[in-house]
Amino acid sequence: MEVDSIRNMNFHSYESLKLFYGSASGESIEFTLPSVWDKVARTSSFQQRISNIWLKRGISRIPIVHQVYMRQAPGKGSILCDGSIVVEVGGIELGHGLYTKVKQVAAYALSLIQCDETGDLVEKV
Repeated sequence: MEVDSIRNMNFHSYESLKLFYGSASGESIEFTLPSVWDKVARTSSFQQRISNIWLKRGISRIPIVHQVYMRQAPGKGSILCDGSIVVEVGGIELGHGLYTKVKQVAAYALSLIQCDETGDLVEKV
Protein backbone atom coordinates (compact mmCIF):
# COMPACT_ATOMS: atom_id res chain seq x y z
CA MET A 1 0.00 0.00 0.00
CA GLU A 2 1.32 3.46 -0.88
CA VAL A 3 2.24 5.78 1.98
CA ASP A 4 0.50 8.76 0.41
CA SER A 5 -2.83 6.96 0.28
CA ILE A 6 -2.63 6.32 4.04
CA ARG A 7 -1.85 9.99 4.64
CA ASN A 8 -4.87 10.98 2.53
CA MET A 9 -7.14 8.74 4.61
CA ASN A 10 -5.82 10.20 7.88
CA PHE A 11 -6.21 13.87 6.95
CA HIS A 12 -7.85 16.11 9.47
CA SER A 13 -11.31 17.17 8.42
CA TYR A 14 -12.81 20.44 9.58
CA GLU A 15 -14.87 18.50 12.13
CA SER A 16 -11.81 16.79 13.64
CA LEU A 17 -9.96 20.12 13.87
CA LYS A 18 -13.00 21.61 15.61
CA LEU A 19 -12.99 18.70 18.05
CA PHE A 20 -9.28 19.04 18.95
CA TYR A 21 -8.73 22.80 18.65
CA GLY A 22 -12.18 24.24 19.34
CA SER A 23 -12.67 27.84 18.28
CA ALA A 24 -9.02 28.10 17.13
CA SER A 25 -9.91 25.94 14.12
CA GLY A 26 -11.57 28.92 12.43
CA GLU A 27 -14.45 28.75 9.98
CA SER A 28 -15.15 25.81 7.67
CA ILE A 29 -14.57 27.99 4.59
CA GLU A 30 -10.99 28.61 5.80
CA PHE A 31 -10.14 24.87 5.86
CA THR A 32 -7.77 24.51 2.90
CA LEU A 33 -5.63 21.48 3.75
CA PRO A 34 -6.87 19.20 0.90
CA SER A 35 -6.52 21.93 -1.73
CA VAL A 36 -3.02 22.90 -0.55
CA TRP A 37 -2.03 19.20 -0.48
CA ASP A 38 -3.17 18.74 -4.09
CA LYS A 39 -1.50 21.97 -5.23
CA VAL A 40 1.85 20.87 -3.75
CA ALA A 41 1.58 17.57 -5.65
CA ARG A 42 0.71 19.33 -8.92
CA THR A 43 3.32 22.08 -8.82
CA SER A 44 6.17 19.77 -7.77
CA SER A 45 5.37 16.97 -10.29
CA PHE A 46 5.14 14.71 -7.29
CA GLN A 47 3.70 11.62 -9.02
CA GLN A 48 6.31 11.68 -11.80
CA ARG A 49 9.16 12.15 -9.35
CA ILE A 50 8.20 9.25 -7.07
CA SER A 51 7.34 6.86 -9.91
CA ASN A 52 10.93 6.57 -11.22
CA ILE A 53 12.61 4.04 -8.91
CA TRP A 54 16.01 4.40 -10.62
CA LEU A 55 16.36 8.16 -10.58
CA LYS A 56 16.11 9.22 -6.96
CA ARG A 57 14.77 12.75 -6.49
CA GLY A 58 14.32 13.25 -2.76
CA ILE A 59 10.75 14.38 -2.27
CA SER A 60 8.20 13.79 0.42
CA ARG A 61 4.98 15.39 1.63
CA ILE A 62 4.11 15.25 5.31
CA PRO A 63 1.10 17.18 6.58
CA ILE A 64 1.33 18.84 9.99
CA VAL A 65 -1.23 20.76 11.96
CA HIS A 66 -0.23 23.22 14.63
CA GLN A 67 -2.20 25.88 16.40
CA VAL A 68 -1.29 29.48 15.64
CA TYR A 69 -1.67 31.97 18.45
CA MET A 70 -2.29 35.58 17.58
CA ARG A 71 -0.63 37.31 20.50
CA GLN A 72 2.22 39.64 21.15
CA ALA A 73 5.29 37.74 22.20
CA PRO A 74 7.79 39.51 24.41
CA GLY A 75 11.19 40.24 22.96
CA LYS A 76 14.48 41.26 24.50
CA GLY A 77 17.37 43.01 22.84
CA SER A 78 20.86 43.16 24.31
CA ILE A 79 24.01 44.91 23.17
CA LEU A 80 27.06 43.02 24.36
CA CYS A 81 30.43 44.51 25.37
CA ASP A 82 32.02 43.51 22.05
CA GLY A 83 29.33 45.44 20.13
CA SER A 84 27.33 42.41 18.95
CA ILE A 85 23.56 42.44 19.29
CA VAL A 86 21.41 39.60 20.61
CA VAL A 87 17.64 39.62 20.12
CA GLU A 88 15.49 37.02 21.88
CA VAL A 89 11.88 36.48 20.80
CA GLY A 90 9.11 34.20 22.00
CA GLY A 91 8.48 32.58 18.62
CA ILE A 92 9.62 29.62 16.54
CA GLU A 93 10.97 29.90 13.00
CA LEU A 94 8.91 27.60 10.80
CA GLY A 95 9.99 29.03 7.47
CA HIS A 96 7.63 31.99 7.60
CA GLY A 97 10.35 34.61 8.01
CA LEU A 98 10.28 35.28 11.74
CA TYR A 99 14.05 35.77 11.96
CA THR A 100 14.00 38.09 8.94
CA LYS A 101 11.29 40.21 10.56
CA VAL A 102 13.22 40.34 13.85
CA LYS A 103 16.37 41.49 12.02
CA GLN A 104 14.41 44.19 10.21
CA VAL A 105 12.80 45.49 13.40
CA ALA A 106 16.14 45.49 15.24
CA ALA A 107 17.85 47.33 12.38
CA TYR A 108 15.04 49.88 12.23
CA ALA A 109 15.09 50.43 16.00
CA LEU A 110 18.87 50.80 16.13
CA SER A 111 18.87 53.26 13.23
CA LEU A 112 16.61 55.58 15.25
CA ILE A 113 19.25 55.86 17.98
CA GLN A 114 21.73 58.62 17.21
CA CYS A 115 25.01 58.40 19.11
CA ASP A 116 28.68 59.28 18.79
CA GLU A 117 30.40 56.23 20.26
CA THR A 118 29.70 52.78 21.68
CA GLY A 119 29.50 53.92 25.31
CA ASP A 120 26.88 56.48 24.35
CA LEU A 121 24.89 53.78 22.53
CA VAL A 122 24.75 51.51 25.59
CA GLU A 123 23.42 54.37 27.73
CA LYS A 124 20.66 55.21 25.22
CA VAL A 125 19.43 51.65 24.92
